[in-house]
Amino acid sequence: MRVFTYFPHGQGSSEVYSDRYLAINSFRSYEDLKHCDIRRPRGRVDYQLIYVRSGLLTVFDGKEEMAVGAGRICLFRPHEPQFYRLGESPLSFSFIHFTGTEAARLVAFFTERVYTVGDFYEFERYCDRSREHFRADDTYRQLLYEGELIALCARLSERVTVDEDLARAHDRMAPVLRLMRSECEVRRQNRELALLTGLSEQQFLKLFKSVTGTTPQRYYADLLIERSRHLLSTTDHTVGEVAALCGMEDTLYFSRFFKKHTGLSPREYRKRTAE
Repeated sequence: MRVFTYFPHGQGSSEVYSDRYLAINSFRSYEDLKHCDIRRPRGRVDYQLIYVRSGLLTVFDGKEEMAVGAGRICLFRPHEPQFYRLGESPLSFSFIHFTGTEAARLVAFFTERVYTVGDFYEFERYCDRSREHFRADDTYRQLLYEGELIALCARLSERVTVDEDLARAHDRMAPVLRLMRSECEVRRQNRELALLTGLSEQQFLKLFKSVTGTTPQRYYADLLIERSRHLLSTTDHTVGEVAALCGMEDTLYFSRFFKKHTGLSPREYRKRTAE
């Protein structure tokens, strides 16, 4: 289970109202959580977005009970009753709490409680980030997170759907995505990944993009950058060792790859996060 939680400006509570344009109260990711009930009869004073990566979250909003499965996203507005139930099966999910004078407009496209969005790696990446990824004054960190939330909601507005075809597409693609995440250092060819779905390579590529919004190779690149960032900021591995753990034996190639995607060399990134 990830333990990083963001609270802006050292505030002691994640539940506050702000009269700013937009303010992030907290965000967090959990992995393999079970046997937990959350009850908020009066809801919260802020907005909450919950994205389920795997497993099943049972939600009751005071009117009806609904199942929020993998690839689905749920919104609670201020003061709406919130009841969640986590059962026997492990659940992995991420959430963001936010507030502000323009927060309502930011999620105005939500006309349903729950939507299917498929694999939403951008949401996961937003909630999984650590302080090492952005070293700056708290004011600028807050501005970064606010700006990224606006971009995230814009991306989300393009993907919300009640189309069950997308839900079925996500289910079909789930084994591929699990394999890619667990073994991102192994760069499998598209035809090998397609075999896991029983589709032709062209059908697979079309379905993959509809679920993730990107190509398999770009998805691999995003996974590798996240892994390398984590290793560089939290371990003493040499750049060569990090490269090998990311499936790249050529340290120079890894350094070029890392700089292309982050704007910094691995050594520059490590130095900046250590300051």
